[in-house]
Amino acid sequence: MFTQCIALDHGPVGVRANCVCPGWAEEVAEAVARLASSAASYVNGAVLTVDGGAAVVDASTLAFGPTTG
Repeated sequence: MFTQCIALDHGPVGVRANCVCPGWAEEVAEAVARLASSAASYVNGAVLTVDGGAAVVDASTLAFGPTTG
């Protein structure tokens, strides 16, 4: 919410505020570099989750052994 408040309050004067929520994904630095570049000049107030999909999976339900099928 803080990111969105900063974007709303200061966006009109050219300040961009975005949030990266990292997980174990290796592409976090690339996402940050993209958001900091002029290629993302129209991105403001975004919350970008970079975790390889881990946020949508309940880790306690994953099987950690061989599966039979």
